[in-house]
Amino acid sequence: MPPECGRGCPRHRAYRFHPVRGILPAVIAAVRAGFSDFVVASANQREAALVPHAKAQELMLEYAGADEPSRRAAPPVGDALSEPDLVDVAEEARNALEVAAAERHYLLLAGPPGAGKTMLAERPPGLLPD
Repeated sequence: MPPECGRGCPRHRAYRFHPVRGILPAVIAAVRAGFSDFVVASANQREAALVPHAKAQELMLEYAGADEPSRRAAPPVGDALSEPDLVDVAEEARNALEVAAAERHYLLLAGPPGAGKTMLAERPPGLLPD
């Protein structure tokens, strides 16, 4: 949030922030660029607070008229995204997961670290019937 906005930003607006993935690298890059204050969804506060010199706060607390946002414990980051879905999976991988889940085939995931094997392995339970 730009420092010039401060408490002069409109308070009559309803602000709603949803948790997002990848808040940690975004906050790291912003701190390197010279920012120190951040407004994040409450579910992302714990992750954003891992970055030294970053002050992450939830917007609703800041603009509710409080002088200092309360320091309540943020819920675990995974709570906001309760069940992984296929929205962030590439088309080819999505097709392979859907076919394997529908036909109840085994799926072998191979690749270097960081390629997304764990991410893909977490998605099939959402495809299967209860």
